[in-house]
Amino acid sequence: MGAVRTLLKKQREMGSSSSHKRKYLKIDVNPPTSKSKRCSLEETSLDKFKSKRCNNNLEETSMDKLKAGFWKNPVRAVKRACKATDDEILEKVADWRGGSTAVAAILINGVKLLVANVGDSRAISCINGIPRQITIDHDPHREKHLVQSRGGFVSKRPGCAPRVDDQLAMSRAFGDGKLKEHITAEPDVMVHKIDDHTDFIILASDGLWKVMTNEEACDCIKDIDDAKKASKKLVKEALRKGSYDDISCIVVMF
Repeated sequence: MGAVRTLLKKQREMGSSSSHKRKYLKIDVNPPTSKSKRCSLEETSLDKFKSKRCNNNLEETSMDKLKAGFWKNPVRAVKRACKATDDEILEKVADWRGGSTAVAAILINGVKLLVANVGDSRAISCINGIPRQITIDHDPHREKHLVQSRGGFVSKRPGCAPRVDDQLAMSRAFGDGKLKEHITAEPDVMVHKIDDHTDFIILASDGLWKVMTNEEACDCIKDIDDAKKASKKLVKEALRKGSYDDISCIVVMF
């Protein structure tokens, strides 16, 4: 296994306009292979997670489940890890009304990228200067059938994003115990080829994607040859464009 890069983003506490606690988690499982030359994480406006105990359990549970049977069936291992993580959150903080999104990329032998996401954090690749979205945003309108099949409904108020049960603006998330019957934490898992045409990949929270298109993000850093500078520039540009949400961004260059 090359490396694991994971972003966890805690959403705004539902029912409270003043609470904006967030958590981002970065995990490295072994150093990157020589194929992945540079990786950098840039974050802004981070607050502490609601519980340090929950934070530690998240990492331990995720990695234990991910390692178990990974080489036999990587996709199943990732899905099992996500379910275990969600179960851990719900067990430790059953009364917590917030939740998390996640995007993770696992580089395998420097030539294959396994990408999983839950919620609206997103991963894109840039191939010969052209952006390609790897993940699928879990929008309630897009997954209306999923929500309805679980007994929920999707509302759409004028000027507002679609919401599950008129509350959550995504159809998949960790936590959110009050809505768990109507949403899921099962990730979409994609396999992405890495070759000499791959310039870089970007993994970022929705604080970036709310104000930048995939094309804008790719164009913003395509002439930069340093991952740290690239990730910093993306965050700076998102702030310049008026992003009001926390931003976490990982750039991996090849």
